[in-house]
Formats: sequence, structure tokens, C-alpha cells
Amino acid sequence: MGKYSNLKDLLRDAKEGGTEILGFKSTRALPNANYMLPYHDDEKCGSEANPQCLQKSPDRLFLETYNCDVEDLPKPHWSTRAKKQIYNPSYVLSHFVHYSTITEGLVESCKSLKLRGKACDSTNIDASTERIANEKDEAVMIHSKTMVPRDSVDWRERCQPDFKASHGKKCRVGFPVPNYDESKFGESDQDGMKYNCYSYEKVSDYYLPRLREAMKNRQERYENRKAAES
Repeated sequence: MGKYSNLKDLLRDAKEGGTEILGFKSTRALPNANYMLPYHDDEKCGSEANPQCLQKSPDRLFLETYNCDVEDLPKPHWSTRAKKQIYNPSYVLSHFVHYSTITEGLVESCKSLKLRGKACDSTNIDASTERIANEKDEAVMIHSKTMVPRDSVDWRERCQPDFKASHGKKCRVGFPVPNYDESKFGESDQDGMKYNCYSYEKVSDYYLPRLREAMKNRQERYENRKAAES
């Protein structure tokens, strides 16, 4: 979240700047292979003696595991195709997944526009009310869609730099470049695996510790409440 440390301040500043719909580009993150365990309980995943797939470790959080984005910042324009948005509910009157259909600006009457000193024509929608977040200064979205173990089959072969990926046969687990060093993207790590994603330091250094602390506090409150009830 760039210069921000909480979502409320980000949205408050966006609103004050005239933003009613704040969008986030979407690129599917990869699960970090370092936080995964061998898996074999599937017909495509080998055997117990020779597992060919991976699954997320139960000791790792989803935010931690999927902090492995395939695109550098700023993300490419094509990643707006499946953007996710945060709406001001009073402004967006109707919406579907990924986009709004009816907004306050769209249904504003000619009388209201004229009272505000604006012309009434077919182009009266104010496009400035919707925008994409500045990914370096405001926020970037981690798209953590769970990977089923069978999708990682043959990962040792498919995640090497010289593997020729094709439809249905590609590396689906992540090996983040060290220290977010863009120059190392595509190179090999010490085990011969291809650096193919980026991990955000603020997630690792700031948000994950906060999340773990919040989870710990919540568990303690729950245990204390149950103890008091008994």
C-alpha cells in the first residue's frame, strides 16, 4: 500500500480527490514454492515415494504464500481487463463483477447539471470519478486465487529457465527474485529454478507481522471468553 499503512486513509484521500470508484489491476499471483509441501494424493501427482505436485503448507498464511506477483510495477495495461474495484456505495447504483453499470453521474438530470454550471449532453459523465490506483504510491492488489495441487504437476521441469511453456504446460509456482531485483527476473536460483515473480517487501516486513499479531490477539480473546463462560 505505497505510502499508506491502512486502507481507510487511502480511500479517504481518494474520495477527497474526487474518486468514487478506485480500481486495481489484476494479475494472478503464484504460490511461493518455498512455502509449499510435496503432494501426491491425486492420480496426476505421482506417488508417496515420488510426489510430483505441491500444496500450500498449512503453517503459512495465504497472504504470505501468494505474495509472488508475476508482473513488475507498474502492471501492464492489459491487467485492467479483470480489475477489481472499491466503490463508494452512494455513487454506484448498480454494478456487475469488474465494472459498474449505473452511477450517480450517469443518471444526473439536466436540471442538476445546469445548477452546477455544466452542459447537458451525451458526454456529461465525469470520467475522473473512476480511476486505477497508483500502484507505487497508493496500493497494489495481490490476486491470490488458490492453486489446486495438480496444477503444479512436473513443477521441477516446468520451472526451469529453458522450459518451453505451452497451453496447459507451464510453471504455476513462484520463485521470487531476491530483493525485488528486476534484473534477475528470468535467471536461475541456486537450485536451477527460474526467478519468475516479485514479492512485495512491505507485505513481508509490515503487513504479515500485523496480521499474525491480530490473529494471535483474536485467538487469545476467544480463549479468554470461553474460559469465562465455563
